[in-house]
Amino acid sequence: MEEKTTVIPPVSMDSETSAQQEKPSDVTSSANLPSNNGRQKHTQGNKPWKQIITAIIAFIIGVAITSCGSTKPQDTQEYKDLDAKYSKVSDDLRSTKSELSDTKKELKAAKEKAGKWDKEQANKKAAAKKADDEKKAQEQAAQQAAQQQAAQAQAQQQAEQQAQAQAQAQQQAQAQQPAQAQTLSQGGPTVHRGAFCSGQGATGTSDQNGATLTCRTARDGRLRWMN
Repeated sequence: MEEKTTVIPPVSMDSETSAQQEKPSDVTSSANLPSNNGRQKHTQGNKPWKQIITAIIAFIIGVAITSCGSTKPQDTQEYKDLDAKYSKVSDDLRSTKSELSDTKKELKAAKEKAGKWDKEQANKKAAAKKADDEKKAQEQAAQQAAQQQAAQAQAQQQAEQQAQAQAQAQQQAQAQQPAQAQTLSQGGPTVHRGAFCSGQGATGTSDQNGATLTCRTARDGRLRWMN
C-alpha cells in the first residue's frame, strides 16, 4: 500500500531571533520615537508567534490532506490483481470440480455398460455352448441309433440267410432221402469233417481218421459233417 506524504518545511525560529539581534541599534534608537513607532515595535514583536501558529495550521492541514489522500488497500493494484487471480482460480476450481463430477458419472455409466456387455457375452457363450452340446448329443444319439439299426438289419439279414439255408438244406434233405437210405445200407460215403452235407442224420466215414461223421446242423445254422 502506497501513501502520499506531504512534507512541510520546518519553521526556523533562530533566523527570526538572529534578525532581531542583528539590529540592536534600531531598537535602541527607536526609544525616542513617537507613539506610532512604539505601536510598530509591538507589531513586529508578535510576528514569530504568528509564524508558529501558521506553521502548526499548515502542518494540521497537511496531515489532513495526507490522510484524505491515502489509498485504501482495496483500491491498490496489487489487491486488485490478487482478487482477480483468486476469482480466476476459484472459477477454474469450480470448473474442474464440475468436469470431475461429469467424468465420474461418465465413468460409472461406462462401467455399467461394460458390465452389461460382459454379462450379455457370457450369456451368449453359455447359450452357444449349450446348443453345441445338445447338437453333439443329438448327433451321437443319431449315430448310435444308426449303428443299432445297422446291427439289427445285419442280424435280420443273417437270420434270413440262416432261414434260407435251413430251408435249402431241408429241401436237399428231402430230395436226397432215397439216396441217403441207399448209402446207409451200403455203410456210408467217405466225407470231410466240417464240409456241408445234406440229409440231416446221415452218416459217413471221415477221410482223415476213418471215424464216423454225422450230418447235422452246425452253429451257423447249416448242415455239416460233424462228430
